[in-house]
Amino acid sequence: MGIRYNPALDGLRAIAVLAVIEYHAHWHWLGLEGALGVDVFFVLSGFLITSLLLQEDAGGGIRLGAFYLRRARRLYPALVMLVAATVLVGWTSLGAALHALVYVTDYVRPSEILGHTWSLSVEEHYYLLWPLLLPFVARMPRGRAVVLLGAIYVVATAWTALQPFEWRAGVRFDTRMTGLVLGSLLAFRPRGMTLPLAALAVGSALVIAGYTNHRPFAEAATACIIVLSYRTTLPFLTRAPLVYLGRISYGMYLYHWPIAWALRNTLDGLPQLLLIVATTIACAAVSFQTIERWFRSPDRPAGRDIAADGSAVVAPGQP
Repeated sequence: MGIRYNPALDGLRAIAVLAVIEYHAHWHWLGLEGALGVDVFFVLSGFLITSLLLQEDAGGGIRLGAFYLRRARRLYPALVMLVAATVLVGWTSLGAALHALVYVTDYVRPSEILGHTWSLSVEEHYYLLWPLLLPFVARMPRGRAVVLLGAIYVVATAWTALQPFEWRAGVRFDTRMTGLVLGSLLAFRPRGMTLPLAALAVGSALVIAGYTNHRPFAEAATACIIVLSYRTTLPFLTRAPLVYLGRISYGMYLYHWPIAWALRNTLDGLPQLLLIVATTIACAAVSFQTIERWFRSPDRPAGRDIAADGSAVVAPGQP
């Protein structure tokens, strides 16, 4: 199954990352949990990565080495720069830095300044495991694959609800894989089943959530927006400023939490929020045009790799 570039998904990324920054800046005007932003990004990543892997699998097989190298080139240089900077200024220890660099902070409690890297670890586990399993699922009839992934989503959501500690339920791969699974399910949809599938996702999420957990609602809403964005035009999400912020949202995620941590007690109210947002955008733009561009995979057009490969991920980190 091919996949075309969809600027509305970049617009959705921008809204998600801005909501996370607003939460971590202690503004809370939206009245939402910062964790909802990561739910949006996990669904987006699951959908885009699975769509691209399905296309590659149908074209002769998934080249695991090439896939992992693209992920490393896209994600690792900027992360190394951020982690190195926090060590050099004395904000974190070498041990915490190592945990972030080897992607285990979803199971090992990170230092406060690198608390947000847990979501990168969740994504990395998905990148490592899913390309190995996808060819087996892809050999199934599409309807059966949808049922299998739907069952995994329900079981994973129930497993999360059973966790006795909020930290374990909120940051580990086994308890945060639900959005990635739901996004993968969307990519496996049979032809002509897009809207019914989205409706089923919403209905299932309402039942599973039991009006006590916001995560399934955010995941289902993201799934619906993804479906609609490929069937109709969503003008608000395709505004040029939002699309640009979506393209640099990986860098915005990386830098927003240390910036918020350093600046959120310098001013009050809206001026503080604007300072954090502006500083974050500036750092992300520089990162995007320098370190990320220098290491970008040479087989991807400039400016399109972030939008097309599903790698721009944000997470709420530690409030």
